[in-house]
Amino acid sequence: MSYYKRHVFFCLNQREDGGECCATTNAEALFEHAKDKAKALDLHGKQGKNRINRAGCLNRCEHGPVCVVYPDAIPDALDKGIVGTGFPIEVYNVLGAGDSFMSGFLRGWLRGEDHATSATWANACGAF
Repeated sequence: MSYYKRHVFFCLNQREDGGECCATTNAEALFEHAKDKAKALDLHGKQGKNRINRAGCLNRCEHGPVCVVYPDAIPDALDKGIVGTGFPIEVYNVLGAGDSFMSGFLRGWLRGEDHATSATWANACGAF
């Protein structure tokens, strides 16, 4: 049994060479928004609740901001977790991206869809 109900990681990697990575596609704002919303809904916290954390490079840079959800114990490899499909975009304005991301995730989660589908909805909505 995992300490947390779900463990969510947002890649916030910043490449030293300034190349395209999650940090250049507003991942920090998505992370902060998801964590704030989870706290506001009393879904974030200690044992038995969800935990939203920062992560280093998840090696999925070509997909845009990446979020990985582990519904149980954290596996020994990223590919054994749940990864939503990313949508690479050119960022013009980040206003509302976090709200859109969370809305997409909640759209799937509240309809009982699996976490990978919910994360894909989140990535799609955040990309708009």
